[in-house]
Amino acid sequence: MIVTVIRSRKSLFRSKSERYLLVATMLIVVLTLCFPLTPFVELFEFKPLLIKVILIIVAIIRL
Repeated sequence: MIVTVIRSRKSLFRSKSERYLLVATMLIVVLTLCFPLTPFVELFEFKPLLIKVILIIVAIIRL
C-alpha cells in the first residue's frame, strides 16, 4: 500500500494508473499468502506461518 500512496499525485482511488497498481499489489499479496499451499513449498522448504504470527503481523500493520 505504501507504493500506491507514494506514487499517486491525486487521491488514491481517482488515478487510473493507481487502480492497476492497486490490483497488482493485491494480486501479489494473494499470491504470497497462497504460495505456501502449493507444491512448490517442498522445493523451497517453506513452512507455513503460525496463526499467532499472522495475527501479530496484522496487528502491527493496523497500528
